[in-house]
Amino acid sequence: MKLLLVEDDPGQRAELVRDLSRVGFVVETAGDLKEAAQALALETFGAVILDRMLPDGDGLVELQKWRRQDLQTPVLMLTALDEVPQRVQALQDGADDFLGKPFAAEELIARLRILLRRHQEARPAVERFGPFELDWGNQRLCRDRILLPLNRKEFAVLELLIRRQGQVVSKQELFDQCWGWQSDSISNVVEVVVASLRRKLKPGRWIFTVRGFGYRFDLDLGEAS
Repeated sequence: MKLLLVEDDPGQRAELVRDLSRVGFVVETAGDLKEAAQALALETFGAVILDRMLPDGDGLVELQKWRRQDLQTPVLMLTALDEVPQRVQALQDGADDFLGKPFAAEELIARLRILLRRHQEARPAVERFGPFELDWGNQRLCRDRILLPLNRKEFAVLELLIRRQGQVVSKQELFDQCWGWQSDSISNVVEVVVASLRRKLKPGRWIFTVRGFGYRFDLDLGEAS
C-alpha cells in the first residue's frame, strides 16, 4: 500500500520512510502543503500522514479544505500540540487519528494499521459498477452474476482503475500500489496484467491505453462498445 507522508523535517522524514518501508509500505513524501496537494491531485493513497505545522501553513486548515473537496483518504495527523483541546479540534476538523510528538515508530505503525483496517471495514462490502459487481472483502468480480476468475494482482489493478474511473492512472502508480517492490520491468509487468484483464472483462472494451502514460477505466465507453 502507498502512503503520503507530509513532513518538513528532512531527518524525521527519512527516518519515517525507513520505518514504514521496513514493514511493507510504499511511501511518497512531501515537504510542504503545496507538494502534498499536488501529490493528492495525481495519485490515490491508502492513507496520509500529515504533520500539522508546515512551512507554508497549518496542516489542519489544509485538511479541512481537502475534506470539503471530498477527500475520503484516512489521515493520521502528527503534531507537537498534544493537549486535549488540540486533539479534539484535529478530530473534529477531519483527522481520523492524532499522534503527538515525540512518538515511537511502533506506535505510529500500530495506529496506522488500525486506521487502515477501520477504513476498509467502513466501505460497502459489495459495489456495482455498470455490469460489474465487486466483492471487496472476498476479492471477487462478477459480471451479470457470473463469476470472473481474477488473481490477486488482477483484482488489485482493476480496483485501482475502477476507483479512479474516468481518470488516467499511470503505470508507475499501478505498479507502486499493486506490487510495491523494485524492478526494472515495471512497464512489462503492468502491461501483462492489463492485457489479461481486458480478455477477462469481455465483451466490451473497458480499459483504455493513454499512450506514454497509463490506463483509464471508462464505464460509458465500455458499455457503448
